[in-house]
Amino acid sequence: MAYAISKNAASRAPSLPAGQDNYVNEMYLKRSKYYLYVHSYLHYGLLAARAEILKATEDSGNPCILEGFDG
Repeated sequence: MAYAISKNAASRAPSLPAGQDNYVNEMYLKRSKYYLYVHSYLHYGLLAARAEILKATEDSGNPCILEGFDG
């Protein structure tokens, strides 16, 4: 899910531990600044899907990933 939120709401967003993506990102579109709140409660987001696919293919290899890649 993604929403454009106000600067005030963005300043009150929860902070996450190091290594995790923030829920709020600053984006510029046509010279205007937007604050975009993005969060997948059920882990259905694009990055979560990629991570799950890589976990499932860990032992069998994956043509899209270099051999030995860990990340």
